[in-house]
Amino acid sequence: MAKSTDRAIFLHRISYSESSLVATFFTRNSGLQTFLFQGGKKKGQSLFPLSICEITTYQRSDSAMGKLTAAEPIEFLFDIQTNPVKSVTAFFIVEVIRQIVREAQQDHVLFDFFQAQILELDQSEKSGIFVLAFLCQLTEPLGIQPLPGKPDDQFFILKDGEFRSHQPIESHSYGGEGVKLLNKVFRGDEQLNDSHKAKRDALAVMLNYYAYHLPGFNVDRSLEIVIDTLYT
Repeated sequence: MAKSTDRAIFLHRISYSESSLVATFFTRNSGLQTFLFQGGKKKGQSLFPLSICEITTYQRSDSAMGKLTAAEPIEFLFDIQTNPVKSVTAFFIVEVIRQIVREAQQDHVLFDFFQAQILELDQSEKSGIFVLAFLCQLTEPLGIQPLPGKPDDQFFILKDGEFRSHQPIESHSYGGEGVKLLNKVFRGDEQLNDSHKAKRDALAVMLNYYAYHLPGFNVDRSLEIVIDTLYT
């Protein structure tokens, strides 16, 4: 068996036996990977969603699923573990990663982006706006970044990823306070003292934008929890 080490973001685990787990990671060099983690229920007690780890694995010749022998956290993410709001945010980001990264394919740019965002989440004091800012910034490495609008633009067109000042004819467009907030985020405005309703509306627009440009994208499983935790 070939031994290898890699940096990885822990995403998900399911029980395999009394002592073992099947664990899924987004790895820096091999993309999305699932491993059999023997003894993982004891050895993996320090793992939580978005843990940044160094993993040691073996690729077995008789199985497509590799064997994980060690997963050691290399960043101390205290707030994500202990702050309920940040824990919910982490759960949402895990769902986004699992929707975005669907293949065992190396993507250093995307991995480094997620790693930087995880570290920022742990240190951030602006949990209410973090999810929205995260989704907006993620559009750049995905190649679907909208063009920043002018300050008075009040409408957003999903197809073109453009902000406009007048109601367009196209059916896939949005307006309102949520779009105004999105426009401010993409323009880099730091004054984001908008209402919870504006943040909910902006989040809905961004998720529709993702679904429009990334077929199959769906984070409904965690969305309701995020809204109840952050925007009520």
